[in-house]
Order: sequence, then structure tokens, then C-alpha cells
Amino acid sequence: MHFFPEAKKDLVIDPDRAERLFDEEDLRRIFAPNTFIPWAMKAPHRWWVPMIGLHTGARINEVAQLKMNDIVQEAGVWCIRIQKTVDSDLSHKDRNRSRQSLKGKAAVRTLPIPQPLLDAGFLAFVEDIRACGHPRLFPHLSAGVRRDTGET
Repeated sequence: MHFFPEAKKDLVIDPDRAERLFDEEDLRRIFAPNTFIPWAMKAPHRWWVPMIGLHTGARINEVAQLKMNDIVQEAGVWCIRIQKTVDSDLSHKDRNRSRQSLKGKAAVRTLPIPQPLLDAGFLAFVEDIRACGHPRLFPHLSAGVRRDTGET
């Protein structure tokens, strides 16, 4: 049981301190320029998925399954919609019409795209993918395989 953290004795939350799964030292190690940049340069999703997660607080799996239709402009503000939408090739099915998954209804939300992502060229990346005609924002990531049928 030494792998598990000690159970919290007190559930009081300090409103002046943001709860983070990673502390500052963790983030420094993960995004250290001498290791992160060479790793991230190998594929666009290696750069954008962690950066979107870092700057929006979205779960990595939520970011990895984004579709082109999830990048929208609302009232002049570019946003990312975390939502579950029908995949056109699965639209004939009664159930499981989407490869996307969310933790629950509370996970559905719209997040403004933070300025650091815009400054880094995120919208140019989106336009490049849009020009390819692929429905997913990160087409090189696996969409998953169903264990019971083997379908993607």
C-alpha cells in the first residue's frame, strides 16, 4: 500500500490555493525545454495536446479526442468545446454513435482558447488540419478500438 498516498484527514479546502494535480516542480520537469521540445517536435499532437491541457485545465484524453467542429468562434472569441458528437460513419447505429467519451454531463463545457495558445499559432494549426479535410483535430492519434467488436 506504500504506492497510495495517505488518506486526507481533513477535507477543508484553501480557497486561496488552486488545487493542481501537478505542482510547479512537476510542471518544470514535464515542460523542461531540453527534453520536452525535442520530444514534442516529432509530431504536432505531442506539442498541442499537452499545451492545451496546461493552459485550459482540460483532461488530456478530452483534448486528444477533439474534432474540427469543436474549435469554434463564439461572440468573437475562439473557443474549444469539450463535448461528445456523433461520428458520421457511426450515425447509423442506435448506440455508441461517437468515439468520444466524457466523464459525465458536467464535463461538457466551452473553454476560451487562452492567449498563449493563440500566440503560439494554434489557429494556424487548426487551419492546416482543416485543409486536410480530416474530422479530428489530431488525426494521428488512435480513435480507440472496441474490445467486444474490434471496431475503431
